[in-house]
Amino acid sequence: RYVNHSFHPNSMLTPWEFDIAIRDIAAGEQITGDYGMLNIIEPFEPFPEDGAKRSVVLPDDLANHHEDWDRLLAEAFPDIPGVDQPLKAVLSRQTWEQTQRVCAGEQSLPSLRHSFCGP
Repeated sequence: RYVNHSFHPNSMLTPWEFDIAIRDIAAGEQITGDYGMLNIIEPFEPFPEDGAKRSVVLPDDLANHHEDWDRLLAEAFPDIPGVDQPLKAVLSRQTWEQTQRVCAGEQSLPSLRHSFCGP
């Protein structure tokens, strides 16, 4: 994976085995994600970022920010059916079916909180 860190990411991990763009990504724009979702072990100090409320990625960021991240994912999921998904074939049938149910409003998206590996 080649995803750079940003406190204002354009993609996010999902509770399943794939990432999702949470906004349009311009041609040539780097793919970014918030490293706080990665269950890091040690704090990480990225380059300063204009407008960011945080300046350090912490091991408990997933536990502390999952509600905001869950909301961003929930807002982006309904757009999945309207965008070509060339990597759909690498997902399990179960994951794709769950994704479709979430997109259709038939199932809730599991919280990222369940991905937290800390205490």
